[in-house]
Amino acid sequence: MTNDALGSLDRLIDAGITDTFNRLGAEHGLPPLAWRLVEIVDPLIEGTHPEGRAALGAPELCAQWAAFLNLREYDSSGQAEGYVTWSGTTPAGVSIDVHAITDVERYRAANPDDIV
Repeated sequence: MTNDALGSLDRLIDAGITDTFNRLGAEHGLPPLAWRLVEIVDPLIEGTHPEGRAALGAPELCAQWAAFLNLREYDSSGQAEGYVTWSGTTPAGVSIDVHAITDVERYRAANPDDIV
């Protein structure tokens, strides 16, 4: 399979995950998030505001999703660095993280190599 075909496959998988999660959320009154499958060691489904982690209202929207999915705040020290992450695991063992940047200045200072 060519790199272009693999990239298309990645986009199809992300679109399927996004559609499925957002359909479920819409049934419970939640606005959509942008979702993607991340493979570091084990599969991880990651969600954030569709306009980016630092978008206006991202922390509030992500908190709503975290509550809906019964995710817990992963690292309370993240607030000192300008971000918040909630994490959890499905009954089948798939990890889910939801992220938002709460303070762009603090986040950039703590993560200068990350593009916000």
